[in-house]
Amino acid sequence: MATKRRVLEILSLKELQDIAASCELEVSDRRARDPLIEAAAHSRKVSLPDVLGGYARDRLKEICRALGLEDHGKEKAPIVARILGASADQGSLKLPFVDVPPEKPTEPKKTAKEPAGKRAGENAQGGDLGFEAKLWLTADKLRNNMDAAEYKHVVLGLIFLKYISDAFEEMHGKLVAGLGDYAGSDPEDADEYKAENVFWVPREARWAHLQGSAKQPTIGKVVDDAMVAIERDNPRLKGVLPKDYARPALDKHRLGEIIDLIGTIGLGSAQHRSKDILG
Repeated sequence: MATKRRVLEILSLKELQDIAASCELEVSDRRARDPLIEAAAHSRKVSLPDVLGGYARDRLKEICRALGLEDHGKEKAPIVARILGASADQGSLKLPFVDVPPEKPTEPKKTAKEPAGKRAGENAQGGDLGFEAKLWLTADKLRNNMDAAEYKHVVLGLIFLKYISDAFEEMHGKLVAGLGDYAGSDPEDADEYKAENVFWVPREARWAHLQGSAKQPTIGKVVDDAMVAIERDNPRLKGVLPKDYARPALDKHRLGEIIDLIGTIGLGSAQHRSKDILG
């Protein structure tokens, strides 16, 4: 697969050999890069999300630089998502998970009253509220409850969940339709997603489930359970995702509001990747 191959070509010979061994690939010559890349690129056993999830943060950053992507970030999961987004669009996507600023900038004074009936969340050109503006709103909702460094990680974890859930739902729709190459596919078969370099998202971690529980007092545990389920079904992400949303110090009402807000942002579908919405 071309999208998978682009990342595989960056890997070292040892890394390619490790993939071949762990996935039990049939390779004509394991001492040469080209046969290893060819075998891995065409094997459904090789899941790019799993491969990348097993690398250290510094190695992921090296891969980002080789792909022409920004390499910032302290957590592995957003860096993996950045690489996967780029590979899915032939390198056109940059996915920097922006730091949530500690202070909101002073808004310019309004020179005229906005027309009555203007939709909340609409910008001056009549379009939907921008991605960055929505991030400001999430920051505002948490600002009084925790310091900037803490609420940044709360928001980043939720953005990652929304990103992979969007990509999953788009692929799920193709499998349900069963057209062309997807005829006879099982929408609940994790291998179908891994073959397309899409994270498999179990039912309890899908965004619709989270948003449906957003107003429940147990929403913190629901989010933690979602993170645990993703790590369980994507072993290379084990220990990477945040799982402390149920802690008493985190206001669950605010958390639910943030989930509702992030739910209005399109992130992981091909349409939004093509617009480089997080770039």
